[in-house]
Amino acid sequence: MKFIRIILGKIILLLNFVFSPRGVKRSEEAQKQADEKASTMQLYQFEHVPFV
Repeated sequence: MKFIRIILGKIILLLNFVFSPRGVKRSEEAQKQADEKASTMQLYQFEHVPFV
């Protein structure tokens, strides 16, 4: 069972690398507008998975 988890984990990491999204390309003016909108937002992170 542990062997299967290791193999599947490697496959998932490979697919995540291959199909990861690319960054957004914006003009300088559009980036300034996006930065102004984002400056009022806050980002929170929860390090524990609630589904375990």
